[in-house]
Amino acid sequence: YAVWRNMISLLSDRVVVGELPIRAGVRCLILGPSRDAPESTGGMLALWNESATSTDAVLEAHLGSGAMWLVDKFGNRTQLQEATEQEAKSSPGTVVAGGATGTGVEASNTPSATVRVIAGPSPVFIEGIDVEFARLVASFRVTPEFLASTTQRKDVSVQFDNPWPYPISGQLSIVEPMGSAVSNDGLDRSWKIVPRVHRFAAGPGERVSLPVSVAFGGLEEAGRRDFVFSLDIAGERRVTAIKIRSPIDIGLRNLKLELSAAQSPRSDGLDVVVEAQITNVGDTSVDIELTAFAPKQPRAGAAIGGLLPGHQAIRRFVFPRGAATLRGQRVIVSLTDRDGGARLNASVVVP
Repeated sequence: YAVWRNMISLLSDRVVVGELPIRAGVRCLILGPSRDAPESTGGMLALWNESATSTDAVLEAHLGSGAMWLVDKFGNRTQLQEATEQEAKSSPGTVVAGGATGTGVEASNTPSATVRVIAGPSPVFIEGIDVEFARLVASFRVTPEFLASTTQRKDVSVQFDNPWPYPISGQLSIVEPMGSAVSNDGLDRSWKIVPRVHRFAAGPGERVSLPVSVAFGGLEEAGRRDFVFSLDIAGERRVTAIKIRSPIDIGLRNLKLELSAAQSPRSDGLDVVVEAQITNVGDTSVDIELTAFAPKQPRAGAAIGGLLPGHQAIRRFVFPRGAATLRGQRVIVSLTDRDGGARLNASVVVP
């Protein structure tokens, strides 16, 4: 009864106006006031985790700068952020408060008016959001969303919608991936992105599409990678330094590479064994070369000839007495298609 009553209170006079993409298995609906709703009815998010891991079930977004509250299904309320002095003057500001709930959902605030909530299986609601900001964040995407893991230049576009009923203009800056990112193992994982700063203008409801050229080094790892943007908007309201994330995937369409690491005892110490499982998910056979990179260890290599479609192969790399120096370190395995030259990289932390 308590849940039912709370749902009636939360959902009355509100309609779904969009969905905020987070990760597969996580639902986040944007609700705005219905046409006949009282003036006091504000925007709200409904958030829950259907099947994603707790690591992936994270909402992190700029949702406005007014007071926001996290509400669970029983009606328990936790303040996420207070209205700022700028908000009192009808201008967005920064988050100054945070909190946590005892309902399996962690909630906190981060700088630049960004709210961070970890979703659980039970729906939670975030009241006080700016619906237009939520729709703006929901519309952001980098297309195409899949980039082949090659060193060649790739042309993509950054797209988003103007959700306001008036024209806007502003500046978009690409903050991440970084332009110079040499890791602790000395490998260059820098990205070349041109241009990193765009000026734009858009009419009411108009879509913005900004061309960008990207390239990354040959040891960039496969998997999900976030583009992070800083957005300044001028219109009837002026907003600065909105932080927005948009994901892409890096990899090869025809090959998958999965790694595991373990220690193997020997009479004079512990070896480190890294196992690479390669799957051909394409429709032609491939010839493959593998190279393993471990800190302060010689490179190790292996080859796979004529891996047929739908087949798997396993190769193991042994680093003798490596446990003492490699524990907690990251080992990278790089796969190269000998015919096409495409490369796929993955890493694993030694336990």
